[in-house]
Amino acid sequence: METPLALLDRLRNTGSEADWNVFASIYYPLVLQWCRRGGCPEGETMDMVQEVFLDVYQNIVDFKRRRRGSFRTWLRRILMSKLSRLRNRRFPELIEFEELQECIAIYNSGACDKIRYEELLEKACEKVRPEFKAVAWQAFWRTEFDRSDPGEVGGALGITPNSVYIARCRITKRMKECLIDLLC
Repeated sequence: METPLALLDRLRNTGSEADWNVFASIYYPLVLQWCRRGGCPEGETMDMVQEVFLDVYQNIVDFKRRRRGSFRTWLRRILMSKLSRLRNRRFPELIEFEELQECIAIYNSGACDKIRYEELLEKACEKVRPEFKAVAWQAFWRTEFDRSDPGEVGGALGITPNSVYIARCRITKRMKECLIDLLC
């Protein structure tokens, strides 16, 4: 469905309540679907849709149509930015596995060679894996070691991308603790 250009013009200029109601009836289902697919927690989906609509209301005058579909692209960017900020607020300590490796300085410090590192990593995996559900472990493994996309991993495992990020964050943190214990 293409965005009615006349509606966008009216929203930019006068933006009557009736025009905003038409806008909401067109885009509410779409933004709601994008929120769910983007991993927005179910309890926060309605708030996220409202935040997106508020952002559109405040910034519609700055929107410039460049080609067909550009409004939807602009709308989706607003949502993705808000979802990213939500994840960063909820998981400020999310660290990448490379940071974990740097944290313990295995490769750079010479504290142990590659064989010793692999032994430590294997021991840490053996210790940490039983602490988590199999789906969470697979989400962690596929995103950290196989470098798979969290959205694709979530789809394959039947969980949301947000659940993938949560699993990765929790397991990475626990792996870091375990590896540090093994080194000390």
